[in-house]
Amino acid sequence: MRILFTLLFLALTSSLIAQIGAVHQGISIPGRYTFGNSESAIELGVQSGDYNAIRGYNNSQSIGAIHFFDDTWGSSLPSNSAGTINIDALKGVTIGPWNNPSAYIRNSDGYFGIGVEEPTSRLHVLDGGIRHGGTGEINIDANGLIGGRFKILDNGNIGVGTDTPNSKLDIFGNSGNTTNLILSANYKDSYRWRLKTEYRGYAIDLDFTVSDSDDTEETLLKLSRSTSNRPEFQFLNNALVINNGIVGMGTETPISNSRLDVIGGIAVAGQRALDSDATKIWVGDLAGGDGLRKLILRAGDQDRLWINEDGKVGIGTSSMGNHKLAVEGTIGARAIKVEASGWSDFVFNDDYKLRSLEETEQFIEQNNHLPEIPTEAEVIEDGINLGEMDAKLLQKIEELTLHLIEVNKMVKSQISRIDLLEAQNKILINQVKN
Repeated sequence: MRILFTLLFLALTSSLIAQIGAVHQGISIPGRYTFGNSESAIELGVQSGDYNAIRGYNNSQSIGAIHFFDDTWGSSLPSNSAGTINIDALKGVTIGPWNNPSAYIRNSDGYFGIGVEEPTSRLHVLDGGIRHGGTGEINIDANGLIGGRFKILDNGNIGVGTDTPNSKLDIFGNSGNTTNLILSANYKDSYRWRLKTEYRGYAIDLDFTVSDSDDTEETLLKLSRSTSNRPEFQFLNNALVINNGIVGMGTETPISNSRLDVIGGIAVAGQRALDSDATKIWVGDLAGGDGLRKLILRAGDQDRLWINEDGKVGIGTSSMGNHKLAVEGTIGARAIKVEASGWSDFVFNDDYKLRSLEETEQFIEQNNHLPEIPTEAEVIEDGINLGEMDAKLLQKIEELTLHLIEVNKMVKSQISRIDLLEAQNKILINQVKN
């Protein structure tokens, strides 16, 4: 029995070796075979020293490959197959049609391509995919283009639209007018913030915009170079502008001979304090305020001028008393004009009762001052009204003038009488001599 079994084994082995060959080529199955509709498996053992569990052999070269084809290519070329897995010792692994694989792992460098047969990096995805460079870089491409979409360098620099980012975030637009960045909350197409570059001539400007519920944009801020012939800084329809170092509020073209040009009023601590129109400038507690504030001008680290809420002005003093203008110190002027409501010419009226010199003398002896003139104590206490005092002094001058006129008349009359007496006396002297 043992001899019969041995002979049968040798016969089968000789037949199998004839099919296999003598160079450890494995099992050669020519043609196409169907394994049925039920599950099936093939288990292949590889002896020590062998390199291939399954190796393709074309009678001229050993390529060491496994090719799994679907059942669609029939008797035509394998390249027409729509579902192919190729494991090739010379090229690598491809998945998909033989001549246009959808995925490729290259054997020589390990590069993995999706949608591309010749990957250029460790991971290369074509048409909106990713490339991982050999130096730690990450690339994302789009629209069938390689490069220029998104890149992370090994130094951490991120480029959007550029393969050579020069900073931690480098965004490169495709034209002079580009929306480079959009920020939004939980609304997809509304209430969005945009960072935009705008070409308006001579320079590229940077705009910040915000949109409403309809995504209608409003420009909040414009930035430009100083050589662009535009303001370097424009905020909210010229609410705030900086042009060549000059600040403008409410105007795009602040005047060049000042550092601040404001169109409209200025409020301080919630109160309108400065305003103007074509002909006037208002400073202080303007309309719309509570009307309870003073205006104080300060110089040399001291308060110098006060304007009270009731309109009284103090220079060198904040105590105005009942005066509209109070000055602590002297006033120097080439001329002072006092507007009076009346004057002293009534002294020359026919019905004016002129005091006699005797009456005036008696009043002075009793009161120690002229009639209608304040006393020294009154002046010290209340001061004097310049216009009123000038009128009273003029009244006294006019009264004196009237007295002098009367005295002059008396003197002339006396002179005439003296002349007459002298003439008569001369006649008498001559008569006595004769």
